[in-house]
Amino acid sequence: MLGVEHFRAAEMLRDDRIIYYESPTQMNFYQYHRWGSDPATMLTELAAQWLEDMEIFVQVRMLPVREPVDYILRGRVFSFEEVDYEGGGKARVNRELLLVRCPDHKVVWTARHQAETPIPEKGMAGVVSALNASTHQLLREVLPGLVAQVEQDLKAGQGQSQ
Repeated sequence: MLGVEHFRAAEMLRDDRIIYYESPTQMNFYQYHRWGSDPATMLTELAAQWLEDMEIFVQVRMLPVREPVDYILRGRVFSFEEVDYEGGGKARVNRELLLVRCPDHKVVWTARHQAETPIPEKGMAGVVSALNASTHQLLREVLPGLVAQVEQDLKAGQGQSQ
């Protein structure tokens, strides 16, 4: 079984306001456009859903849970924002994932990636579409490495019930 911890993030990414950068040093928030939940929560839930859909684990659960887990997925969100100062605008998502094997508390896999996607249309719909595309790109790029590590552990007899 896999337990997924709520991803960590800076205070500004634990807010439901949408972030945008007007310059490399000038960050702002949209006042009237907000997420349904904060970016760290959204990214945690999406990663858990993707892993559940991949069916590499018998169960994927959000922590805390009462049952013992074989692995814990931890994450950290570094950016989830619109960037307006680099010609045309783009969405940037940057995060790190770690997989911890519970029996020996060893970090057996880690990945930190950033994805940037041009904003396809003006307005908030374009920003959301680009952030969604960047997030899905990161999951497609990094999750195969996690799966390969779990499969390697299974072959070596390290994982028990998954």
